[in-house]
Amino acid sequence: MATANSEPTQPRRLAFLVLALGIALASTAAILIEIGHDRYGLATIVLAAGRLGVATLVLSGVVAAWPASRRALSEASRRDVVLALLAGWLLAVHFATWFASLAYTSVASSVTLVSTSPMFVALGAAWVLKERLPRIAVLGMLLAVAGSAGISLADAGLGADAGEPGASRERQPLLGNALALAGAVAMAGYLLVGRHVRQRLSLVPYIWLTYASAAVVLLLWSLAAGEGAAWTRIPAVAWWIVLGLALGPQLVGHTSLNWAVRHLPATVVAVAVLGEPIGSALLAWWLLGQPVTPLQGCSALVLLTGIGLVSRTMSAPAPAPTTTARAPLPNPATVTGKK
Repeated sequence: MATANSEPTQPRRLAFLVLALGIALASTAAILIEIGHDRYGLATIVLAAGRLGVATLVLSGVVAAWPASRRALSEASRRDVVLALLAGWLLAVHFATWFASLAYTSVASSVTLVSTSPMFVALGAAWVLKERLPRIAVLGMLLAVAGSAGISLADAGLGADAGEPGASRERQPLLGNALALAGAVAMAGYLLVGRHVRQRLSLVPYIWLTYASAAVVLLLWSLAAGEGAAWTRIPAVAWWIVLGLALGPQLVGHTSLNWAVRHLPATVVAVAVLGEPIGSALLAWWLLGQPVTPLQGCSALVLLTGIGLVSRTMSAPAPAPTTTARAPLPNPATVTGKK
């Protein structure tokens, strides 16, 4: 016979399993991008546009079949729609810069540096929203800066192949690291805008607007970059990579994280998400032969510790309100929107 304490145990176990699934799928994004770019010669901007385009098509079917989502879209204010579209533009910049970074630096460095978005969210919240930064968050930022500097120092000595045996193109690790950090800044902007809009707009309508906006921007970006003809030359097998990016890391992976954050403490999810760079680095070592140098690994550990401290302070529960109010939505800074 079940005890009183056993009832919440099963949903909690399920939440941990779903969280693990989300992180595992998100960890495959960088590997799929590397394979699509290296093995099939797909431009990173084409991969980014394809990922968001397929995700948008799938979500369009969900919205069309879900009356509540259609109703939420029809009732959304013009301001919220514009802000959601702006979030999509920021998401497009995030994907364009992060995908491009993988063409120049290692998976371990790129995924670790692009994961610094919580640090930029905290800085943005302090600057724009005038939120006070706790001392532990400042310490976390200092550790993140030190870790980032260590990764750049380690990568500077890796030369043309960035530690990847048999690389088919010239590597520029410092450029790749800079692009990954630019992707983190853009993701921080996306999360800050989403933090505001999601107080009034439910999840599915919001991500449909942002994904559709990002897909259009990335498609136009690819055309402006002279990659229009590339869309007609994508090998059939490479479309499976695009489909995998859209369904795995984008839809199933991050939907799992957003679901888990409603059933687990936000701090748990924020810290668990830091397993994604580790998973990506292990997959890159196993599947792509990209080793992690001791300095790279130690610097990544310092950086992830710093991000963990920042995320922990950002996901701490707010003081209980003195008046009756609607329960707050999960802080979007605890869940990344990229992989």
